[in-house]
Amino acid sequence: MNWQQACELPYYNGTDLGANYTPAATTFKLWAPTAVAVSVELFATGTDAEPGAHHLGAHHLAWERDGVWSLQLPGDWKNTYYLYHLQFHDGRTTDAVDPYARSAGANGQRAMVLDLDAAAPEGWAEDKRPVIPAHARSVWEVHVADFSADEHSGVPAAWRGKFMGFVPADTTLDGDGVHPTCLNYLKDLGISHVQLQPIFDYETVDETRPDGGYNWGYDPQNYNVPEGSFATDPFHGEVRVRECRAMVAALHRAGLGVVMDVVYNHTYHSDSNLERTVPGYWNRRWPNGQMTNGSGCGCDLASERPMVRKYLVDSVLYWATTYHIDGFRFDLMALEDADTMNAIRAALDALPGGQDILLYGEPWQGGGTNLEGGARPADKRALDVLSDRIGFFCDDTRDCIKGNVFDAANAGYVNGAP
Repeated sequence: MNWQQACELPYYNGTDLGANYTPAATTFKLWAPTAVAVSVELFATGTDAEPGAHHLGAHHLAWERDGVWSLQLPGDWKNTYYLYHLQFHDGRTTDAVDPYARSAGANGQRAMVLDLDAAAPEGWAEDKRPVIPAHARSVWEVHVADFSADEHSGVPAAWRGKFMGFVPADTTLDGDGVHPTCLNYLKDLGISHVQLQPIFDYETVDETRPDGGYNWGYDPQNYNVPEGSFATDPFHGEVRVRECRAMVAALHRAGLGVVMDVVYNHTYHSDSNLERTVPGYWNRRWPNGQMTNGSGCGCDLASERPMVRKYLVDSVLYWATTYHIDGFRFDLMALEDADTMNAIRAALDALPGGQDILLYGEPWQGGGTNLEGGARPADKRALDVLSDRIGFFCDDTRDCIKGNVFDAANAGYVNGAP
């Protein structure tokens, strides 16, 4: 699919894509303009290996408008798992997890119908972002699995390496009552924000096993779903949502803001759930049809295409509103186009208190890409068009001060360079 063909696809401006739950009915909506038929397959569990696993039937969605297929299914479908089955003109069929899934079963293989109100920790309605003036901001980065993993951390064993590892406020080394650990340690560290390496659902850790592996999380699978290996129970999708929110609330109670490290620049698979819903649309390609790999680790998302831009804006807003996130750090931000980054900034600004939400990223790429339609990458050369409230790291300044990162012989000012 080329740029012109992509732009000819209908644009949907609604805010209701995904599975919208009420006790009386769930409404499923999927943007899939090139499909000729779409159905939703319902399941009792997130995987077939769980007790009680069985298929609950299939229901056809109807064409609505602007590329969207829709179904209102009467009844209470809370915590039911689902997949979309799509058919195309050329006879191909695909099964896809809903790109707008709010939660999922183990390993993110099936989306889940989620009651967001029921997936809230105690006191969530009273959670507020801390007010942190610009001059007081200091960001500290950590990986959820690392933060409380140590057996001497004082965190209960079931919570170590999990979202819940951030919740206890008074932990000490081996419970000695003297040496603070984890959140108790952070409170006196002098920082204002905790930047979490990716916490959305990623691919390469097996959530079904306690020893399922370790990864930094730069292998996106389901962008709007918290990672299941950080939950105490990855099989019941509401648990990861509740516990992720509990982590945010605990950091807020300690007066700390929460920044998400987000990886909207690429998908882990060329056959991602996004590409399965509208083949050829979501990822950038070279003229020969091969996907570009400007990240060096996957398939670039075509942020300049209208519905991809909408997806990124919607996803950031979802995390900001549903999880009360205080900031977003964009991995390889130059793989996003400048107009998309400005649209994200404007959408955040429109939220109550949204102008205080941080937005910054890496203004470079990891390799070549193919932005279309005259789009400009959100890199250092885009200063004239980027919002002045989108921050970025400056590797030139860093290297000038401390020396080149990749060349030890290339000294910086502090190492004796003139």
